[in-house]
Amino acid sequence: MAILALAAKSSIAQTKFSFSGLDWGDSVAQADVKLSVAGFQIPMMDKLGCKMKKSCTVQFSGPVSGSASFEENRLTEVFVASSPNSFSDRAAKLRARYGQPLQSQQPADNSSFMALTEELLTLRWADPSGESLTLTRYGSILYRSSAANRARNLPNEVKF
Repeated sequence: MAILALAAKSSIAQTKFSFSGLDWGDSVAQADVKLSVAGFQIPMMDKLGCKMKKSCTVQFSGPVSGSASFEENRLTEVFVASSPNSFSDRAAKLRARYGQPLQSQQPADNSSFMALTEELLTLRWADPSGESLTLTRYGSILYRSSAANRARNLPNEVKF
């Protein structure tokens, strides 16, 4: 009985994009605690630099490396760097967690082969609140809050 309940629960895609328990709006201190629990470290100089700036980015290292960006001490973006063979592994995990990605946009007819390849090999997810998640063909992941997308003048239904 418990196995069936677990299987049913795991088949439901998540609706919020998150990395290592981080929540949009987390402060640098909150993100530091959550990342530490997940096995990551943020350099002290990055944390101190954020105390003096309206917007900042901290680097983190651990099981994977990446960065977290903050506006007015609120988390707005998380970037997870690629690693060898990471695209297919990450694509499978993201599909299992969030469902199928959005359809790729057709590049303009005059797009280069490189632009066409980039678009076709990039996977994107978005939710109605405006959050987005992008997996590049190299295996890097960008989590972006609705506030970050609004700052870039992207509509709630993120169109790529």
